[in-house]
Amino acid sequence: TTRATLRSTRVLHNSSSLLTSRYIVRTGLQADVILNGGGMALPLNETLWPEYMKELGYQNYLIGKWHQGANSWKETPTFRGFDYFYGYYGGQIHYFGHYHTKFGGHDFRRDSRDENGKFTQDILKNEVGNYLTKSLTDEAIRIVKEHDRKDPMFMYFS
Repeated sequence: TTRATLRSTRVLHNSSSLLTSRYIVRTGLQADVILNGGGMALPLNETLWPEYMKELGYQNYLIGKWHQGANSWKETPTFRGFDYFYGYYGGQIHYFGHYHTKFGGHDFRRDSRDENGKFTQDILKNEVGNYLTKSLTDEAIRIVKEHDRKDPMFMYFS
């Protein structure tokens, strides 16, 4: 279990580093794993790649695992620069049931914000029974196919 925790920590912090372009010690996340509702999150004063991309006119998509904190809406992907999110906020999700394997609770959702900033969320209970990786891949392919090629897009698939 220690080995698994260390591996999870590295993955978590690698994604934080990728999203911020900063070493993990600069974000304060080097010591622990972010748990759903656990109080920890990627600091809100950190500017993320999708925020920069949005300034350049990109439509930003996150498909997959967020795992950067979800203690309040402002810590979730569509409040951190992504226009669209299809996936789960935390880690340890069941691949067919889409619930958190350690703490329970359904954690598979579609969040979006329109050009006026209006937020909508769908909890994807209709996806229960579908293999998670296939659902994520199918959604990414759908977005790429439907996206207007004249408009720039940034997709983060995790």
